[in-house]
Amino acid sequence: MKPKVVFDTNIYIRKLITPRGGGDKLFALFLRKEIELYTSRYQLEEIAEVAQRLAPDKGIPEAEIVAVIGKLISRANLVIFAFLK
Repeated sequence: MKPKVVFDTNIYIRKLITPRGGGDKLFALFLRKEIELYTSRYQLEEIAEVAQRLAPDKGIPEAEIVAVIGKLISRANLVIFAFLK
């Protein structure tokens, strides 16, 4: 059975900032289907917002942001939840 994992948004941002770094290695586990990754729409929006804000200073290509989010949408388990009032 594969480990079920939720990455903090910082893992995805590290992957975008430092190719071949720790975040990239963790993301590769997901791509190789060695882990079962979970995310949410909220987290996808957060990744996009933070990455786009940092992109000019950190040299993150927009195409890489789109690729990471696209892989999450197509391959990760999307958890749907609502905030309770």
